Amino acid sequence: MRKLSHKFDFCVVGGGIAGLCAAIAAARKGIRTAIMQDRPVFGGNSSSEIRVHI
Repeated sequence: MRKLSHKFDFCVVGGGIAGLCAAIAAARKGIRTAIMQDRPVFGGNSSSEIRVHI
């Protein structure tokens, strides 16, 4: 397995709405930003991947 190394100033854990907003705001300020996400799509529970039955 090949190991990669990156340096970031700010790391967001979770690609939901709040995480994406935080990452975008930081990146717009010039901060090197990473998003850690465990699903194949961004959006968290708002994405079409999650089905919420009412």
